[in-house]
Amino acid sequence: MNKSGSRPGSGKRLAPIAATQQGGEDADAESIADKYFVCTECLIDGYVQSFVDLFYLTHTTQRSLSNLEGERVEPEISSDKLHFLKHQLTLAEESKREGDLQRVFAAYKALAEHYEAEGDFRTSIYFTEKGLEISKVSGDKEAEADANRSLGLAYEQLGNVNATVQYHETQRALSEIQEDADEYIDANKHLVDAYKAAAEACEQKGELQNAVSLHLKCMEAAKAAEDDLAEGMAYFQLGRVYHSLGQHDESLSHYEKYLQMCRDLDDKVGEGNACYALAGAYEAAGDVPKAIKFLESYYDVAQTTGELASQGEACTRLGVIYHSTGDHANAVHYFEKAFEMSRSLGDQKGVAVARVNLGVARGQAKLSSFMRTVNTNLGVLLKWKNRRTPFDI
Repeated sequence: MNKSGSRPGSGKRLAPIAATQQGGEDADAESIADKYFVCTECLIDGYVQSFVDLFYLTHTTQRSLSNLEGERVEPEISSDKLHFLKHQLTLAEESKREGDLQRVFAAYKALAEHYEAEGDFRTSIYFTEKGLEISKVSGDKEAEADANRSLGLAYEQLGNVNATVQYHETQRALSEIQEDADEYIDANKHLVDAYKAAAEACEQKGELQNAVSLHLKCMEAAKAAEDDLAEGMAYFQLGRVYHSLGQHDESLSHYEKYLQMCRDLDDKVGEGNACYALAGAYEAAGDVPKAIKFLESYYDVAQTTGELASQGEACTRLGVIYHSTGDHANAVHYFEKAFEMSRSLGDQKGVAVARVNLGVARGQAKLSSFMRTVNTNLGVLLKWKNRRTPFDI
């Protein structure tokens, strides 16, 4: 209770100390006067910590609001927000004195959610951390898990991946202690995204073994969250990183798992991606027949989904592989298809590339018969050549 006998923030209307006036400057002066009055009122009523917090929340200057003369301008704050902040801060302080820690936590949570809604995640984190301290003191594991969840989400917004992982892992551990299935699933859903982001950051730095560990954690979190799509994508990412490490058996194993999950979920786009990835992995491992098999599967899936670009890509890859193995007839067949796909899409660059590939493949396909003619009947070849190109002396 405060000195006047009423509970802080209980609806008592604060007396304005600045007269209502017209004009922007008068309105600004009134706003500043109200802030000073409300902050001072906290101090007069005996709420020292509330005064300190409210003063910093309402008087911190912002560089982005500096005027042309370089004068620092205080941030604007509405009357409703001013009274809301005072109410929640004094409520928290009074409740702490009374030993009502649940009400303290609720007040800090309300403040954190207010700033979160405004996009001010740093201030939201400040109040959530205060709530976290209270939950630990009171031994309220449910509130502690809730605070860790909020901190994880706030740090995610700030791009701090390590902190995001830390708080959601703590949330998950607390949910296991409480045997709270819903909280456990929620924590794992957030950890799927956090582990994936952390793994991608490791990949960018070339730390592939660390990326593997994080993708494995992502896979386990996806299983715990009963998220089949996320689990499948974790298999795909693992296959990709193992491929970069040259660990072909591990790469193929995880790509196969991804393919099976896509088929179980009837995910045609994912199935196509899996087939394409498997073709590359088998080719890298030296198993050309398997690479051809999965490229043909990729082509079939692309036909099913009507993806002309993917069909063209499959045909180009097949043409290249058949050309490298000396099967020029099949190389010509698939390069012709790739040429037609590029023409259908109006892809001029693709048409140019396909034309070169097709020309080389056709030349190779006819090379053996040409050389046989050179070796066995050079006269016939010369007569043919002379008919095509006049020979001037």
